[in-house]
Amino acid sequence: MPTKHLCNNAFLIRIFINNYAANMPIAWLKGDIMIVHLVFFRWKKGTKNSDVEKIFSDIRALKKKCEGIIGLRCGKNFNNHAHDYTHGLVVSFKDKKSLSAYNSHPEHKKILRDIERIEEHVMVIDLVDHHQ
Repeated sequence: MPTKHLCNNAFLIRIFINNYAANMPIAWLKGDIMIVHLVFFRWKKGTKNSDVEKIFSDIRALKKKCEGIIGLRCGKNFNNHAHDYTHGLVVSFKDKKSLSAYNSHPEHKKILRDIERIEEHVMVIDLVDHHQ
Protein backbone atom coordinates (compact mmCIF):
# COMPACT_ATOMS: atom_id res chain seq x y z
CA MET A 1 0.00 0.00 0.00
CA PRO A 2 1.44 3.40 -0.93
CA THR A 3 2.54 5.65 1.93
CA LYS A 4 -0.03 8.26 0.92
CA HIS A 5 -2.85 5.79 1.61
CA LEU A 6 -1.37 4.80 4.96
CA CYS A 7 -1.24 8.44 6.01
CA ASN A 8 -4.80 9.05 4.86
CA ASN A 9 -6.05 5.94 6.67
CA ALA A 10 -4.33 7.14 9.85
CA PHE A 11 -6.02 10.50 9.30
CA LEU A 12 -9.44 8.78 9.07
CA ILE A 13 -8.82 6.86 12.27
CA ARG A 14 -7.68 9.99 14.11
CA ILE A 15 -10.84 11.86 13.05
CA PHE A 16 -13.08 9.02 14.23
CA ILE A 17 -11.34 8.73 17.60
CA ASN A 18 -11.20 12.48 18.26
CA ASN A 19 -14.85 13.04 17.39
CA TYR A 20 -16.02 9.94 19.17
CA ALA A 21 -14.11 10.42 22.43
CA ALA A 22 -15.93 13.71 23.02
CA ASN A 23 -19.10 11.68 23.62
CA MET A 24 -17.69 9.02 25.97
CA PRO A 25 -19.35 8.36 29.32
CA ILE A 26 -17.72 10.06 32.31
CA ALA A 27 -16.80 6.67 33.84
CA TRP A 28 -14.51 5.96 30.93
CA LEU A 29 -12.88 9.37 31.09
CA LYS A 30 -11.22 8.56 34.42
CA GLY A 31 -8.25 6.88 32.74
CA ASP A 32 -9.61 3.42 31.95
CA ILE A 33 -8.61 1.60 28.81
CA MET A 34 -11.17 1.05 26.11
CA ILE A 35 -11.29 -1.17 23.03
CA VAL A 36 -12.26 0.72 19.88
CA HIS A 37 -13.62 -1.17 16.86
CA LEU A 38 -13.45 0.94 13.68
CA VAL A 39 -15.05 -0.21 10.44
CA PHE A 40 -14.98 1.61 7.11
CA PHE A 41 -17.34 0.49 4.32
CA ARG A 42 -17.16 0.78 0.55
CA TRP A 43 -20.34 -0.57 -1.02
CA LYS A 44 -20.81 -2.19 -4.41
CA LYS A 45 -22.11 0.08 -7.16
CA GLY A 46 -25.89 0.05 -7.20
CA THR A 47 -26.26 -0.61 -3.47
CA LYS A 48 -29.53 0.84 -2.22
CA ASN A 49 -29.49 3.36 0.64
CA SER A 50 -32.29 1.36 2.24
CA ASP A 51 -30.03 -1.72 2.43
CA VAL A 52 -27.29 0.29 4.14
CA GLU A 53 -29.76 1.91 6.55
CA LYS A 54 -31.20 -1.51 7.45
CA ILE A 55 -27.72 -2.78 8.28
CA PHE A 56 -26.97 0.25 10.45
CA SER A 57 -30.34 -0.05 12.19
CA ASP A 58 -29.55 -3.69 12.99
CA ILE A 59 -26.06 -2.71 14.23
CA ARG A 60 -27.52 0.00 16.49
CA ALA A 61 -29.87 -2.61 18.01
CA LEU A 62 -26.84 -4.65 19.09
CA LYS A 63 -25.98 -1.98 21.68
CA LYS A 64 -28.90 -3.20 23.82
CA LYS A 65 -28.14 -6.87 23.18
CA CYS A 66 -24.39 -7.08 23.80
CA GLU A 67 -22.95 -6.36 27.24
CA GLY A 68 -19.81 -4.28 27.41
CA ILE A 69 -20.60 -1.81 24.64
CA ILE A 70 -19.76 1.67 25.90
CA GLY A 71 -20.79 3.51 22.76
CA LEU A 72 -21.78 2.91 19.17
CA ARG A 73 -21.87 5.38 16.28
CA CYS A 74 -22.35 4.80 12.58
CA GLY A 75 -23.18 6.88 9.55
CA LYS A 76 -22.33 8.28 6.17
CA ASN A 77 -18.97 9.88 5.43
CA PHE A 78 -19.10 13.54 4.39
CA ASN A 79 -15.47 14.31 3.52
CA ASN A 80 -13.38 13.61 0.44
CA HIS A 81 -10.37 12.00 2.20
CA ALA A 82 -11.86 8.52 2.58
CA HIS A 83 -10.76 6.74 -0.62
CA ASP A 84 -14.34 5.94 -1.57
CA TYR A 85 -15.25 4.56 1.87
CA THR A 86 -18.77 5.93 2.14
CA HIS A 87 -19.80 4.86 5.64
CA GLY A 88 -18.17 4.20 8.99
CA LEU A 89 -18.83 2.47 12.28
CA VAL A 90 -17.18 3.05 15.66
CA VAL A 91 -17.99 0.77 18.57
CA SER A 92 -16.25 1.14 21.92
CA PHE A 93 -16.06 -1.73 24.38
CA LYS A 94 -15.05 -1.95 28.02
CA ASP A 95 -12.60 -4.78 27.26
CA LYS A 96 -11.44 -7.35 24.68
CA LYS A 97 -13.84 -9.94 26.11
CA SER A 98 -16.78 -7.65 25.23
CA LEU A 99 -15.48 -7.23 21.67
CA SER A 100 -15.17 -10.99 21.35
CA ALA A 101 -18.74 -11.49 22.61
CA TYR A 102 -19.97 -8.89 20.10
CA ASN A 103 -18.12 -10.60 17.24
CA SER A 104 -19.57 -14.01 18.11
CA HIS A 105 -23.12 -12.80 18.82
CA PRO A 106 -25.60 -14.59 16.48
CA GLU A 107 -27.23 -11.33 15.41
CA HIS A 108 -23.84 -9.80 14.61
CA LYS A 109 -23.04 -12.82 12.44
CA LYS A 110 -26.33 -12.31 10.56
CA ILE A 111 -25.44 -8.64 9.99
CA LEU A 112 -22.03 -9.69 8.65
CA ARG A 113 -23.74 -11.91 6.07
CA ASP A 114 -25.94 -8.97 5.06
CA ILE A 115 -22.85 -6.75 4.74
CA GLU A 116 -21.00 -9.33 2.64
CA ARG A 117 -23.82 -9.24 0.07
CA ILE A 118 -23.33 -5.54 -0.67
CA GLU A 119 -19.75 -4.70 0.30
CA GLU A 120 -17.04 -3.92 -2.19
CA HIS A 121 -14.45 -3.54 0.56
CA VAL A 122 -14.45 -3.25 4.33
CA MET A 123 -11.54 -2.11 6.49
CA VAL A 124 -11.62 -3.10 10.17
CA ILE A 125 -9.26 -1.84 12.83
CA ASP A 126 -9.40 -2.79 16.51
CA LEU A 127 -7.28 -0.84 18.96
CA VAL A 128 -6.71 -0.33 22.64
CA ASP A 129 -7.20 3.28 23.67
CA HIS A 130 -5.46 4.28 26.90
CA HIS A 131 -7.31 7.48 27.70
CA GLN A 132 -5.11 9.88 29.60
